[in-house]
Amino acid sequence: KARFKYLIYPALGQKRRLEGSEGCVPVVWNDSLACCQEKYKLGNKKATNSELQKQFITLVKKTQDRVWLSEVFALATTAIFKRYLPGFVTVIRRLLLK
Repeated sequence: KARFKYLIYPALGQKRRLEGSEGCVPVVWNDSLACCQEKYKLGNKKATNSELQKQFITLVKKTQDRVWLSEVFALATTAIFKRYLPGFVTVIRRLLLK
C-alpha cells in the first residue's frame, strides 16, 4: 500500500469556518438527541434522519439564536445524523432487549 502525507494550510476564512464546525456538532447533536429521547418517552416512532435534519438544521438556521449554524459547513452537521444517531438507536434497542 502506498501512503501519503499531506499538510494543508487553510485560508483565514476557511479556518474560521472549520473552527465553527467543531462547535456546531455538539449543539445539533444535543438538540436532536433530546428530541429522540422525548419521542421515546412518549412512545412515538423515532424520527427519520431527514426529518431530524430538517428540524434541527434547516429550520433552526432561521431562528435568531441559531443563525450562526448557517455559517458552518453542511457536511459537519449532516454527518451527525449519518454517524451518531444510528449508534444511539442501537444502544437503546440493546437496553430494551435486556
